[in-house]
Amino acid sequence: MAFSDILNALTLALNEINTNLPFLFFWLGLACIILVANFFLANVLFVFGLLPRHALGLIGIFTSPLIHGNFQHLFMNAIFYLGLGGLVLSQGLDTFISVSLLIIVISGSLVWVFGRKALHVGASSLIIGYWSFLTVRAIVDPNPTQILGAIIGMYYFGTHIAASLLSTEDNVSIEGHLAGFIAGLITGYFFTDLFDWFTLYGVDILDAGYNLSNDLNLLVKDLGI
Repeated sequence: MAFSDILNALTLALNEINTNLPFLFFWLGLACIILVANFFLANVLFVFGLLPRHALGLIGIFTSPLIHGNFQHLFMNAIFYLGLGGLVLSQGLDTFISVSLLIIVISGSLVWVFGRKALHVGASSLIIGYWSFLTVRAIVDPNPTQILGAIIGMYYFGTHIAASLLSTEDNVSIEGHLAGFIAGLITGYFFTDLFDWFTLYGVDILDAGYNLSNDLNLLVKDLGI
């Protein structure tokens, strides 16, 4: 591959991030709103966490990534989410939405089936899933964007994420971390087939994502941010 091709690929990746950055911040803003609301509601929103092997815990597969225990929990996750989520977003908004939902569903389902009886909340599973997804894609489908994303993800976040997978702290969902890691591996390795399936059955979700991204871009321009 010529240097110009590499440069063009990286330029396209940066353009994807710049164009769709408001969508990346949408999740973060929603998580902040939920954290504040949960504080004033005496933590009642924890009912939407993931409770393994309980019918009421099924909704937590989808909602638990938005719920955090405290500001420090959200702040640390936000740093890794913006970094690793941005690297996934560099491959396109459709890829970002597909990967995010697949990791959430796979990791959440694993925790619901195999996790200990506790309330699991936070975006750590999703974030670790991003990391393992980027790593696997660089191996099975090497291109400048995939390889650079994996290198940056490993260099800046690898040590912390590896440590989190081995954590023994009681308040850390090690099951969630491992489930996210496995979900990212599965999503990365079978991404082409999973993406084809997702785009076939999830076209409405993708359209909604594009519309939301465009609306957020227009809002940012109107506000002059």
